[in-house]
Amino acid sequence: MTRPLIGIVTDFDTSGRKKPYAVLYHSYIDAIVRAGGTPMLIPPVPVDCFDDILERVDGVLFTGGDDLDPRHYGEAPQADNLVILHSRREEFELKFTPFVIEKEKPFMSICCGMQIANVVQGGTLYQDIRSEIDSGLIHTDGVIHAVEVKPGTDFAKFVGASRLDSHSQHHQAVKKVGARLRVTAQADDGIIEAIELEDYPLSILVQWHPENQPTDKVSNRMFEKFVASSRRYQRV
Repeated sequence: MTRPLIGIVTDFDTSGRKKPYAVLYHSYIDAIVRAGGTPMLIPPVPVDCFDDILERVDGVLFTGGDDLDPRHYGEAPQADNLVILHSRREEFELKFTPFVIEKEKPFMSICCGMQIANVVQGGTLYQDIRSEIDSGLIHTDGVIHAVEVKPGTDFAKFVGASRLDSHSQHHQAVKKVGARLRVTAQADDGIIEAIELEDYPLSILVQWHPENQPTDKVSNRMFEKFVASSRRYQRV
């Protein structure tokens, strides 16, 4: 049986080199291969490439990255530790994300990818958790902390756990939840850690980094579910 082709969105960088380049942590690739998929990288490209991309891939993985410019959710930049995404990736993903949703392709969004999806659906973000929320929980630096899974969600059905460990590496988080999205997991301090689209083939949006937990059964189960759902959308 042919392995599902999974498009993985890359970052875009201009630092330290004479020419700009597309870049991606190999842990994303490893996670897709481990789950039974074949990865295909998707760099920031113009809109007229979108149809061709989705004709070829069976599912899309939106990856982590820097911070979305707060102006896209109606706020002026306030946090002094913002590191704004390169405008080329930002412009691409703000257009490609709703395009994928419109076509009802299975997708998985991690960290920055989840935040962008929330914003394109009309949601907002906390620009910096530490400065906006009174919480003793650390969400940065790759710490492992527990999240509580919401019963009755699609996410709860396939992860098979009420609490799980998350590899946390974010200083921002979902504030107002966007249209058609529902919360599927939260940290003990109330921070929203996972969401999903209602009435959608498959959408897994998590704030943490399951690709950095290769020996964790629940993390692998997420990628396996994503790849298996993408298989059903393979072109014949």
